[in-house]
Amino acid sequence: MAELKNSIVKSNESAAGPDGVYYQFLRHLPNPACILFSNSLITFNNIWTTGDISPSWREASVVPIPKPGKDPSDPSNYRPIALTSCLCKTLERMVNDRLVHVLESRSLLSNVQCGFRKDHLVRLETFIKKAFARKKQVLAVFFELEKAYDTTWRQRIYTEPALHLDGQPILVKGEAKSLGVVFDSKLNISSHVKYLKKKCLKALNLLRVVGHTDWGADRATLLKLYRTLVRSKLDYGSVIFPQTKNLH
Repeated sequence: MAELKNSIVKSNESAAGPDGVYYQFLRHLPNPACILFSNSLITFNNIWTTGDISPSWREASVVPIPKPGKDPSDPSNYRPIALTSCLCKTLERMVNDRLVHVLESRSLLSNVQCGFRKDHLVRLETFIKKAFARKKQVLAVFFELEKAYDTTWRQRIYTEPALHLDGQPILVKGEAKSLGVVFDSKLNISSHVKYLKKKCLKALNLLRVVGHTDWGADRATLLKLYRTLVRSKLDYGSVIFPQTKNLH
């Protein structure tokens, strides 16, 4: 039951899948002892034991989202977002937590594996700071690959000579974005602040429209939109900012 409660608490405000069940419904169930909680847990345990998943959980509502700065008339410039059952994602989160615990507690993942892991922004920032303290330099190579999940030949990337890819030199730049945070050659946060400002201004413009004094949304709705669209961007990666503020 604790795993189920934790999975629901960790859920976000994402839209419902084809079954129409929202996370808000799950969060506002009367108490963990209610019949719906118990039935959900029984269903999850049956799925875990038998591997038999409801056919409706295999369905998704696909919503095309345009990529920023791309021509919206080109279908290839849209990112498909699949909305699946919130109940299914609740179970997936429970399974994922178990898998992550096993992988991390037994050190089964490489230390250089960054995707979907905690504290790697801090590790990168700390690695750079240590190099600065020793009067050394850090060289980082970032790949931005189109349709990487479907088309990338990983082994080819690993075996290419340093600073070259398919015989072409990799461009050297003074800053790069890693895991959503902009790092520059001096570990200065000003580049990231400019990046954040540009992103947040778009969201604030939307809030200005939605918050019209005559017909706009109420205070509670505006506050929720602000936390979702603006505050979340400001908070992300902020754990490393106090460490870098005195370096510019």
